Amino acid sequence: MLKDIGIKFQKHKPIRGQPDIFIKPNICVFMDGDYWHANPKKYVYKGKLYPGYKKDDHIVGKTYAKDKWAKDKEITNELRKNGFHVLRFWQSQFETDPEKCLQEIIKAIKKS
Repeated sequence: MLKDIGIKFQKHKPIRGQPDIFIKPNICVFMDGDYWHANPKKYVYKGKLYPGYKKDDHIVGKTYAKDKWAKDKEITNELRKNGFHVLRFWQSQFETDPEKCLQEIIKAIKKS
């Protein structure tokens, strides 16, 4: 999608949090999986509606939703502190409205 409109990017840049997409000079885009990152909002996956996670919901191993959210927030804050523009999208958000996500990315590119 980004390549189709001429936006050059790097996948999984080896910086803090390893963003799914990195666009020079400083844009980090994360596509957070609804399950792995514990989406707190209702979401649809493979045609099934999920209620979203609550803070004390167990995800995997010894990880709870609140732990994952705290880790993601820590990564976002650290990247921002170091001058990066951070965008985060839920997997379901990207799948259901990719155009809206793309417009947010384009907006960030214009600002940088």
